[in-house]
Amino acid sequence: SVASASDSPIASTGYIDTRKGDTTPIFQRKQVDFRPQKKIAQVVIQNSYLVLLYDNWNAVLRIDLKTGRQDEVAIGKRPDEVIHKIFLDPTGRHVLVAMESQENYYLAKDSQKGRLLQKGKSVSSVLIESVAWNQFRVDEQSTGEILIGTSKGIIIETVIEPQEAKFLSQGEVEKYWKPLYTLDESEAITGLKFELFPYNATDENKYFVMATTRSRLYQFIGFSTSPEPVLQGVFLPYETEPAGFLELPCDPSFSPTGDLVFYYPKGQRTPSKFTWSAGPGVYHGDLDFRQSTVSTGCSLLQYSSRLGGGETSTSLPRVMDNAAVGAVLTDFHLLVAYRDRVEAICTLNEMAVYSENIHPRRHGLLKGFTVDASLNDIFLYSDSFVFRYKVNKETRDVWKIYLDKRDFEKARQFAKGNEAHLDLVLTAEAEDLFRAKKYDRSAKLFAKTQKSFEEATLKFIDLSTQEALKSYLFAKMESLKTQDKTQLTMITTWLMEIYLNQLGTLKEEGEPKKSNFDMIQDEFRGFLESERSRVILEENKHVAYELLSSHGAEDDLVFFARLMKDYERVISHFVEQAEYSEALDILTRQGDASLFYKFSPFLIQHEAEKTVSAWIKQKGALEPCKLIPALVQYGQKGPVDLQVDLGKFPSFWRCFLSGIKGYDI
Repeated sequence: SVASASDSPIASTGYIDTRKGDTTPIFQRKQVDFRPQKKIAQVVIQNSYLVLLYDNWNAVLRIDLKTGRQDEVAIGKRPDEVIHKIFLDPTGRHVLVAMESQENYYLAKDSQKGRLLQKGKSVSSVLIESVAWNQFRVDEQSTGEILIGTSKGIIIETVIEPQEAKFLSQGEVEKYWKPLYTLDESEAITGLKFELFPYNATDENKYFVMATTRSRLYQFIGFSTSPEPVLQGVFLPYETEPAGFLELPCDPSFSPTGDLVFYYPKGQRTPSKFTWSAGPGVYHGDLDFRQSTVSTGCSLLQYSSRLGGGETSTSLPRVMDNAAVGAVLTDFHLLVAYRDRVEAICTLNEMAVYSENIHPRRHGLLKGFTVDASLNDIFLYSDSFVFRYKVNKETRDVWKIYLDKRDFEKARQFAKGNEAHLDLVLTAEAEDLFRAKKYDRSAKLFAKTQKSFEEATLKFIDLSTQEALKSYLFAKMESLKTQDKTQLTMITTWLMEIYLNQLGTLKEEGEPKKSNFDMIQDEFRGFLESERSRVILEENKHVAYELLSSHGAEDDLVFFARLMKDYERVISHFVEQAEYSEALDILTRQGDASLFYKFSPFLIQHEAEKTVSAWIKQKGALEPCKLIPALVQYGQKGPVDLQVDLGKFPSFWRCFLSGIKGYDI
């Protein structure tokens, strides 16, 4: 449901962020400290510079919102002349004034006098309805190339250069005045914008123009020309083949504004979205300059038929019962103003998130929005007041909307910074992947969630393959902290059990599965070698040895014993298997002398020369007296054999005898 408030504070609805202190309304209205002397007809604001037009008046009021300084400048030659519309460029320096008499004036920021656009008058009198300002070449001396839309559907290009020298010498401020294109039906051009494509090698000097009437939207794409007029090349192809258009006919009982608004993300010079106040509703979409049509993802939001403020349907003119007077965009919302209320619609799901009634008797009838593009500030004005809208953390609920759309990538993006929200997104995505039988990806995501270990593992235990369970356990293991020793130990031993079961099954299946066996064994040993596994297994060797022994995995047991530097167990294994050379190799490489004393009696009986060579290589690290049991054991072969074999090592005997206390050689 949509909340409603008669006035400030503004009520808002929608998804409420669970974080404390994040329930501030997304949109808050504040009155600008200014009380007009007459009824307001139009307000434009750019670069903190406000220009205001009173109803049926021949002057404009200018206010510097930074300093509060204001002045009023009369426009036109006769006091009875009435201004039709005013237009302000993005820098706040240049003002165009369209008179009802179809004469048009230029007013510089610091000037106290409007200058008649003489070239335009000499070509033909026109009533200006819209202006497309130049975002790239405007400065104090020139507006750069701009487009003008007239009441008769004509698009005109001009450049205004208000240097004092030109005023004195020629009396003309327009460098040129060139009609470029006339729309079908000769409807008034209510909205007009143009943009230079973001630079790349193929789109250099490529332009996009969008023009709207109250019922039609036109788009033009083409390349600039030289010499002037610069944008003539954009329209030339459409002279032979008229431009296509989107038509949204309006109810003849009322007249929409037909306004066209571009939205520029903060810090960017290229617009990303647009909105058009058309006949049946607000038509809005994205602007993607990588696409051939530029406008994309468009939809129509029909005007609300609800009346607010406690007014009856007869309190307002029938023509304005449900026609919007203005619409503007934020990152994720569309603000729509009616004569007696303002509504905010989320553009992601077209749900109303805010509604505020503006009492006409207290604040006058609403007239429209104006946006200060330099700051992305939104202003709303009625015929009696000017308001500023503050936008507060409008992304707070975006994660939930994308989650509802199952757009998990964007949901994660906007849930960052809030662990509870991110967990909900990851859990939902993991469940979706599980239902789609993408078990491995699902398992890895579940490991990042707060879902209980037991609940998550139960999902994967009954699957025909244990690969997903392994993926979950591995991912969960990585997510745990070093101090979570109990859970780390459980996961490590569980993974060992899974690997050993897999290896046992493959071993029973024999040669056809040899390559799979080797692959799983390499994977298993890589797991045992990993730093986190080694830390856990070093503290739980007995558990690992029991697992390896119970599965009869002798090769892996030896591998693990070597990994743990449990050389006594490794040497014992090789001695038991009568692999004496391997046992001697391990004995020689390790540095524990006690193992020489323990195993030498066995090894010397089978590999006498290699055993003695191993002693010699220790270079005095062994105590000869402790080797006597080995010699005695070997001597049981017989004195002749002993003399023959040990006589081959005179260096050993010198070393051996010199190591016996009191024996002098």
